[in-house]
Amino acid sequence: MSDDKEDDHDRQLRNLEQASDVVKHRIERVDPIFSHAINTLWAGNGTACLAVLGAISATSKNGVIDKRTLVPLFLFMSGLICMCIGSLVTLFGESAAINRMQAVSNMLDFQGQDVQSPIEWSGLTFRNWRTLMALFAGGFFIAGCLAGFLILLIA
Repeated sequence: MSDDKEDDHDRQLRNLEQASDVVKHRIERVDPIFSHAINTLWAGNGTACLAVLGAISATSKNGVIDKRTLVPLFLFMSGLICMCIGSLVTLFGESAAINRMQAVSNMLDFQGQDVQSPIEWSGLTFRNWRTLMALFAGGFFIAGCLAGFLILLIA
């Protein structure tokens, strides 16, 4: 190889390493934010369920509840169920991938679905069940809050 080609090759390698470092840094920044969002959705939907249940028991008259209060409860419970489904499917998928990876004897035997890009590894794609279900859970949480607010306005 000539000196110019070696310099170009070295420059390309340095540029690739720098780009990789930038992506790695961004993923390291996103990981705690993503974890916080997931934990907040669990806590928010769970706490909201308890709050609605408390409101139902406090406002019931002679054991009769206002059926409208079941709407926000249903929405918050749906958010919790979405979080459970997302976590469960992701856990089973990762477990299956680890089992497949342990069975290979050569790096070339890895399946394409088991090799993840940095964005897939961080969970920021719609292929990630935990992320997808967290989006639905967030939607249910917002809808539950709006429904509860509307019920308070109407009552």
